[in-house]
Amino acid sequence: MKRTFTYFLCGFALILVLLKGEGEIWVKYAVALCGKSIIPSLFPFMVLGSILVKCGGARIIGNILNKPVSFIFGMRGQCVLPVIIGYICGYPVGSKAAADMVQRGEISTQEGNALLAFCNNAGPMFILSATPLLIGVKEGGGVLWVSHILSSVIIGIFAGRTAKKGKGSYLMAKEEGIAKACSDGIKESVEGMLGVCGYVIFFSVIIGVISKAFLFIPPAYSPVGESINILMRGFMETVSGLSAVGEKSMPLFIKLPLASLILGWSGMCVHMQVATAIGKSGLSMKKYFMGKLAQTVLSTLITLFIVRLMPISQVTASVTGTNTGIRLFAVAFTAYIIFNIFILLGITFVEKIRT
Repeated sequence: MKRTFTYFLCGFALILVLLKGEGEIWVKYAVALCGKSIIPSLFPFMVLGSILVKCGGARIIGNILNKPVSFIFGMRGQCVLPVIIGYICGYPVGSKAAADMVQRGEISTQEGNALLAFCNNAGPMFILSATPLLIGVKEGGGVLWVSHILSSVIIGIFAGRTAKKGKGSYLMAKEEGIAKACSDGIKESVEGMLGVCGYVIFFSVIIGVISKAFLFIPPAYSPVGESINILMRGFMETVSGLSAVGEKSMPLFIKLPLASLILGWSGMCVHMQVATAIGKSGLSMKKYFMGKLAQTVLSTLITLFIVRLMPISQVTASVTGTNTGIRLFAVAFTAYIIFNIFILLGITFVEKIRT
């Protein structure tokens, strides 16, 4: 496995050399994206989330929301903080909050794993504002946000009830003073933000190489190449995948479910960020991917259902590319599920080897 991976990295480096200065362009684009969008939208929330956890905010909020959280998710009230942060701030902030609380002993590992299955979501500003512009559907943000959050809540209802309350590594988490919590929260968030930006830049280069490769596909196979290009870009990184959907002419009833599919999956770039965020907390990426598999399917099906209820004039708008779009959606939906299953099998295999 390591030998194959080494060969892959060497081949990838050779490709970057042959492409000369194009790798530099992709890096500059990703750095600009981090500076203009990712850091401003994520960093303040990462800091606030970290300070809340360190100051005992989970306990305070948990006491207030204990009954509704217990009723909806079957979990203790203090478990709600990563959920709220995940819904408001976007990925990977919710996952980081869950991992921090596990490491501090405020929640059990079982509760942390349950949270990991549904607390890592796209932020509302990204879905409501950026996504419609990326896919070229002005009225689609609300539908996508409802599908995304509703699918997460459904997963949380089932995942929360699998967590064993009262068991696990409970400690009396020591609440830090405000000054120390702010200082440590900012330092940890800077480190986390550097990791997020690093993944965005690296995956931008990978997507650039993939897109470049599809330019050499013969014209007779260009429709297949375009479909695979969209599929791979969405699999790797959310923004790039949504942009690819917007670049292709498809009707609304195909674009919205396809965008919901990509948002539900979140992209390998986000998954790597989550793996970094949970760090040494002992949380399971297997549980995380199980949640992502469920959200990919549920959010797409919910979007399809909502689209069916929309006015005919909106659904049939821009009917060019209908057949191609339907085939692309069917292939993407199947492929993403298969990808996720293979990842789950791989994680299971690695865990068995380690034990």
